Amino acid sequence: MQGSVFDLKKFPTAFNVEIPKTSGKMGETEKMYVPGALARSSYPEPLIAGEHGVPTIARRIQHLINMAKLAQEYAELPTKLNKQISELEDELSKMTKAGASTTDMKATTQALDELRAQQSRLMSGEDLVTSQTINKMPGLIVKKVRSARAGGDPAVIQKLQKTFERLLGEPFDATKGSMQGFGNALDKLVGPMADVQKNITLKQAVVKAKKAAAILNKPETLSDEDKAFLDEFRKISSVSKLGRQQNFDIKTRKGLRSTTEKFLLFNKKAAATPTYLDKISENKKAVAEMAKDFGIKSELGLNLEAEYKRR
Repeated sequence: MQGSVFDLKKFPTAFNVEIPKTSGKMGETEKMYVPGALARSSYPEPLIAGEHGVPTIARRIQHLINMAKLAQEYAELPTKLNKQISELEDELSKMTKAGASTTDMKATTQALDELRAQQSRLMSGEDLVTSQTINKMPGLIVKKVRSARAGGDPAVIQKLQKTFERLLGEPFDATKGSMQGFGNALDKLVGPMADVQKNITLKQAVVKAKKAAAILNKPETLSDEDKAFLDEFRKISSVSKLGRQQNFDIKTRKGLRSTTEKFLLFNKKAAATPTYLDKISENKKAVAEMAKDFGIKSELGLNLEAEYKRR
């Protein structure tokens, strides 16, 4: 937690932090107030002896700061690339006027070509595809499908069905109804969701469950970081639902351990089954195109082409 909002030695009092504005021109920032130590320190967990938790507000503030840093990096990429390209173009121009040979200019020319290619990929969104953007895709696609079904527009629904058919390479199965058809298609495309609201897939939840199991098996007193992780793990909808179904009180360490063991057992096969997104995750261009197909490029921060044109 060093360097985060939970670091009370570094940030003992309230302070302001500059974050990118959600509206206006790219590069503009605004101040965000971060409360004092009282709102950011751990507290005794009344339902679990010896346990401590972290205030929800502090976790949300830290998440917002992390996303602001990522947005700032994305925003600065076009300017950095344009500057580097301009400098290399000037250098090549000077070398040409000085009568440099093609061999002498080869390294500079190759560097310029690579930067231009990177600029082209960035404009398409390809270079912005990271593990973080890929992790966001399942929840965004599920929400897109739910919204389309709730809207009831046959043309929109049919377009989505065609998108699934094209990506999965098989006919859309609506024999058991549109809802079941989309459910099966989504499982193949991005996998089952463990919590749509928190955008956590079943595969991601299984990874978290394995970490939770390791923490719960520690004999020593848990750190604040471990306690905060378990607190968040309890709130995953599939985990809490399973706990209720098995009559486990997941507020206790024993109950959460039993729920975690069941969760890993029940979801072992589903979590191991590769999805379409798993198969293309290393192909940034394919991931960017998939985001475009479902109209979620902007939600993933992949729409910088207009920003390039303005510059």
